[in-house]
Amino acid sequence: MRRAKQRGGGHLATTYALGALVVLSACGVDPADAKVGATVDSDSAASGADGAGAIDVSGGASDGAIDLAIDGAIDGAGDGAIDGAIDGAIDGAIDGAIDGAIGSDAAGGLGGPGGVQPLPSQETFGKGKTGAFAFEVPEGTAAFALNAMAEPHVYLTFEALTDPDGEVLIDDGWIEQDTVTGGQICVACKVRVAPQQGAAAVLGPNAPGVVVKPGTWTARARAWTQTQTSAFAPPKKASWKGKVALSLARQVAASPPAASELDINLFWSGAHGLTAQTASVDVKVAGWLQRLAEIYAAAGIALGTVRHYDLEPGWEVVEAVSANNADFAALGAATAAAPAGLCFAMVREITSPFGPLGAVLGVSGGIPGPVLVPGAARAIVAVSISDLPERGGGGGGAHDVGLTMAHEGGHYLGLFHTTENNFGGFGPKLADPLTDTPNPATNNLMHFDGGSGGAGLSGQQGTVMRSNPVAVPVGNKGGA
Repeated sequence: MRRAKQRGGGHLATTYALGALVVLSACGVDPADAKVGATVDSDSAASGADGAGAIDVSGGASDGAIDLAIDGAIDGAGDGAIDGAIDGAIDGAIDGAIDGAIGSDAAGGLGGPGGVQPLPSQETFGKGKTGAFAFEVPEGTAAFALNAMAEPHVYLTFEALTDPDGEVLIDDGWIEQDTVTGGQICVACKVRVAPQQGAAAVLGPNAPGVVVKPGTWTARARAWTQTQTSAFAPPKKASWKGKVALSLARQVAASPPAASELDINLFWSGAHGLTAQTASVDVKVAGWLQRLAEIYAAAGIALGTVRHYDLEPGWEVVEAVSANNADFAALGAATAAAPAGLCFAMVREITSPFGPLGAVLGVSGGIPGPVLVPGAARAIVAVSISDLPERGGGGGGAHDVGLTMAHEGGHYLGLFHTTENNFGGFGPKLADPLTDTPNPATNNLMHFDGGSGGAGLSGQQGTVMRSNPVAVPVGNKGGA
């Protein structure tokens, strides 16, 4: 997550959370009742724009609100227990996504070359672990994403990812071994992984030196629930027993592509009068998309088709940073009818757990978000389209929505912050796993402080983004 600094100074304490990326922006009122069955009408499709969603943090009186690299810590602000009524309704939508949204290119328009392949579901047992499962990576696979899905409140991650030559890329038991982030990001893993709630993914490759080899790979999934008394306290985890749905998305190419195309699906809440119909011809929206297109073009990614959809009424204000994952899971379910692409929910406000200290501008569904599984929990990026509020004596101002989308879109495609805010030495000193991103790099798109205004991307960052199977290698669009 990234935060846009406002005039006002100060630091927001942060927690390195498990997978979802959060950004602070306009905060305030209670969200509308959870529209669990949020449906999407594909009113109009416009093409030629760009917009890979990004989320930014903007802290009024807060300076460094590290993009909560994972939802876990922040959303743990509650007690972790799921509200039965809300959860039951959401479970129905999510179960549908888990059981029915996974398909091939021919089913539901999923994917570019390679599409997505369902893998056998796995049951968890001791410590919330599944048994080791195997999956095949065929010749001609430049990259893959492994997806795990469960009930919306359940945290998920992968362990013991091993390639065909026996090289371990994600350590077994890394959560207990991690003393840097408390099990929220596997900093020491050769393939960095971050847990997420409801649906989680890992991208290979997402670091230099990682080669996607053809043959039989193995991994295990891990699932738990957690409670947390505040955003500043470490979460307490409890093993979860149940079924974890799995899928494998592949990018078919001889090598990581030098150029890719990315389709965009924009879901409009009606905030500020923007609907599928009005947004498709709105000058301001065109400016946001142009900003995104320019930033991503530097990484070798061209925006393809931009489609516009309407959400059901009641989604102008969402609670995307919460312990039960309710609104975010339902927003993810709303994407089930959309073709493959990076999905954004464009809302007026994302309620903030930080009260007057900061505002959430956006939240990404993960690092990376679920890949080519429309309808899954967190298969979307939530973005506030409001201007920055006045807080802590500091003035507000225009919100660079295009930059926010680009930053959070970078997270969704698999990028971590180039550097994390360590709050004057009180937090761990973290950097991304890439070797060509200077630290600190305030001119980089993925610097934690959105106030830096950075929009640059390194060569390795571009490779990671283009390696996500939702981005289609130029010349291959439409299937293998």
